[in-house]
Amino acid sequence: MGGTPSWAIPVGSLSCIVVVGLCLIAWWFPRTWQRGVNDEAHIIETSGNAEQRAANWERARETIRIAKERAEMRARVERGEVVDVDVEKGVEQVIELDKDGKPVMPKGYAAI
Repeated sequence: MGGTPSWAIPVGSLSCIVVVGLCLIAWWFPRTWQRGVNDEAHIIETSGNAEQRAANWERARETIRIAKERAEMRARVERGEVVDVDVEKGVEQVIELDKDGKPVMPKGYAAI
């Protein structure tokens, strides 16, 4: 007799659904991502004169650089490293106070 185990059909069905979903994501995500990148490039290229376009590209590069710095800083904070404080870049120092309300040496920093 033997037959198929009772778990084979549900597991096979679920596996099929997961594989189809992953294939759909692998097809959809890169297309949508590239469409967004192309739209942003088109907006930057068609906005104003050459000087404005150059300024827009520079502003876009600066935004990406700042985002990368913040991500790196967050990763360092999560690892427990002490990082430099620069409030202008959106980073705050975590200040602990003692019982008298005076600041004590910080043990670490937190990114916003």
